[in-house]
Amino acid sequence: MTSPSYGVPALLPDGTVSGVPMALQRAHADMRRLGFTQKLSYEAPHHNLIEGGLWYENNRWVYDARLYEDTPEAAHNMMSDFKKGTGHTWFENTYNSNSFQFFLQDRWTIIKGMTLLAGFKSLTQTTHGGTKNDYTQQLIDEAGTPITGARHGAR
Repeated sequence: MTSPSYGVPALLPDGTVSGVPMALQRAHADMRRLGFTQKLSYEAPHHNLIEGGLWYENNRWVYDARLYEDTPEAAHNMMSDFKKGTGHTWFENTYNSNSFQFFLQDRWTIIKGMTLLAGFKSLTQTTHGGTKNDYTQQLIDEAGTPITGARHGAR
């Protein structure tokens, strides 16, 4: 992508180049995970152990991509120049997923050394979200050249 701030690169008659022909893409990712597990056991008559449990987890994933342009004087410092809120936002993706798992089982000790185990487990997972904002066309219009490179996330 050509930098919109410094113009289209051109070779000048004196051999120098005008403009800055590159921008670096960096992601500003954030994830929040919360959840819980619980298991209950009941010692039933006739050598039965009944157990049940559940697991719930919620994940929120934010993936924002920004483009950082170099200046005619210097490139970016890789350790400090890519702060959130600076640069040009390319796209913003947000996903949220919920996982819920439940199990119930019975462990029956028929005789010493012989156990029968029966039960079931279910898992349900939902995910929603995607690209909240996509500024690809706006950046192309400002820069005058197409954006190339890998793009992460769904459209």
